[in-house]
Amino acid sequence: MPTLLALSVGAPALADDRAKDAAKPEIEKKVCRFEARTGSALRKRTCLTAAQWQQLETAKSDDNHSQIDNIQSARALKYN
Repeated sequence: MPTLLALSVGAPALADDRAKDAAKPEIEKKVCRFEARTGSALRKRTCLTAAQWQQLETAKSDDNHSQIDNIQSARALKYN
């Protein structure tokens, strides 16, 4: 009988622990990359989440496209 009492007392605590674990936000895993630096032999370590890396790549791509558009527009104005 004492064992049964101990189990019944411990069960609510176990349920509370599970509820706390479910309430915790999931932490995104960081991905680290090494990037070359201009003018340095040392590489820079940058750690971001996968979503942040995706945003960075999208921003770089958009910036590259706008620079290409600017160059092409300048050439068109120069030769017209």
